[in-house]
This record gives sequence, structure tokens and C-alpha cells, in this order.
Amino acid sequence: WLPAEYFIVLTVSLCFSPGFEKKRFVYVLTMSVLTINLLLNAATFTFFKLDKSLLKEVDIIGDYLKTNLRPEDKVQSVGWIGSVIYGMYKGKAPLATPYPFVTAFIHHVGDPYVRESRRDFISRLRNTPPRFMVYGLMEFLPEHVKVAERFPALERLIKKSYQPILEGQTFIIYELNPVF
Repeated sequence: WLPAEYFIVLTVSLCFSPGFEKKRFVYVLTMSVLTINLLLNAATFTFFKLDKSLLKEVDIIGDYLKTNLRPEDKVQSVGWIGSVIYGMYKGKAPLATPYPFVTAFIHHVGDPYVRESRRDFISRLRNTPPRFMVYGLMEFLPEHVKVAERFPALERLIKKSYQPILEGQTFIIYELNPVF
């Protein structure tokens, strides 16, 4: 959709250039396409309903982190769910690594860049472990791409070094074990 939107915006912007209104057919056609596009987008946004339970989950994550974070703490999001990263944002939680989602680590798992990124991610987590990991429970996996459903090195790290402290419908917050 973005290329189509971009094209429409560029075409409409031509309508405002001097002398363009003289080309009546193109002007009317362009303005008609813009109007239809705006109406379709408005209808989409009007009927699109956010799942209220996801918004509650965002608030739960945000409130928990806001209440329990210390100034030196870092948090790592793990999983696909956008509510996790949004909850971290609302909780003003600083990200522990440059990787906000693990999605990049489970797509195209045979690619050398992905393998190196996985190693870098785990290395960063081991060297400076975040106090919290917010795990978004995966609801789906894309079928069109070679995907690894699991990330064994990450699973081992979480199992060895973290304990679950808060669970919701779409997330689990893990805290670093004190002995680690």
C-alpha cells in the first residue's frame, strides 16, 4: 500500500502546481482518486477495533516496569507481539540491546547475517544481562519464509538465568535471578 499512497500523494501535489488546473481531465481524475482513497482509508480506520485485552496488557506491562525499574536497569523484549514493546515504551524501559524484536532472528535462519545477529544478540545478553525480559507469546509464524520456531540459545539463557514474575495472556515478564 505504501507505494500506492506515495504515488497518490505525488500526483495530488501536481494538482497544486501552477497551470495544472487547465488540464481538467487529469485534475478531476487525480482528485477523484484521492477522494476515493481517503474514503477507503477512513472506512478502514473507522471499523478497525483494537482488542481491548491487548491494551490492558500494554498497561499491565508498562505499570509493572514503571513501578519496578531502577535507574540502572535495562529491559529486553523477546517475541513478536507489539504490545510488549509498547508496554516497555509506556513503562519508560530502556532497551538492553539494539534489537527490539526477535523477529529478525527467526526469519531466514540459514542466512549468514541472521546467524551472526543471533550470536551478537546472545553475546550482548550474556555480557550485560538485562534485569527484565518481556517475552511476547507468539501467535503465528509466517508460512512463506523459512522460519525457526525456536531460538534454542535464547531459551537456554532464559531458563538458566531468569525466573517468571508476571504472566499475562500475551506476555511473560522474566526477572534476572539474583545469583546470576
